[in-house]
Amino acid sequence: MPNRSLSCREPLPDGTVLYVKGGQYTIQKYITSGGAALLYQAQKEGLIYPVLLKEYYPARGYVRMGSAVLPEEAAFLPEEDPARKEKVDAMRERFETWAAREMRVGQESRRR
Repeated sequence: MPNRSLSCREPLPDGTVLYVKGGQYTIQKYITSGGAALLYQAQKEGLIYPVLLKEYYPARGYVRMGSAVLPEEAAFLPEEDPARKEKVDAMRERFETWAAREMRVGQESRRR
């Protein structure tokens, strides 16, 4: 059973390999955390220099189950429960909106 504590967000261990839409990343080290995310130094497959990788993991209301971050109220529901899917889909949409906004801001700052 996952840890129900909201006060402790454990970062992913060094060496963890993540497969995401943008490619494969290997976490080299945990850097810091903020209110909504954990920040890592990572190596993207095919690049010779490290990158910063931001994992959305809000300080409250979310838990890690394996390598997935889920809303706490969904994490403890059976996987086949429609309410779980609804909560996870809402979280995914919220996180994708945040990520798209951050990418736009990052691109605008590089143009200056």
